[in-house]
Amino acid sequence: MKLWQIKNILSDEIEIYNNHFLSFQNYQEEIPAKLVIEALEKSRKIFIVTDKGYLRLNLPNDKSSKVIGNLSVVEAYKKYGSNAINEVIDYGSFNVGTDRESQA
Repeated sequence: MKLWQIKNILSDEIEIYNNHFLSFQNYQEEIPAKLVIEALEKSRKIFIVTDKGYLRLNLPNDKSSKVIGNLSVVEAYKKYGSNAINEVIDYGSFNVGTDRESQA
């Protein structure tokens, strides 16, 4: 994951960012996966996968989709990658497909 991506993901949890990444200066720099996971493990973000195959942030009182799975930010990162997480942060959702589509 690049520094700009982790900064985007942790933009509302700046204390986590500051505790792990202040020594990095180049926003295009690739951050070691071990450090990324160590920081993301401290995040309170929870992601959901909907029955329509979208990864989204778990927002209280959002009843617009049926939830078929919950993921911590670390689980979402390991399963779908940093680009997917950043799409969710920036645009609200990322199409990860449905189980039926992934089995085709």
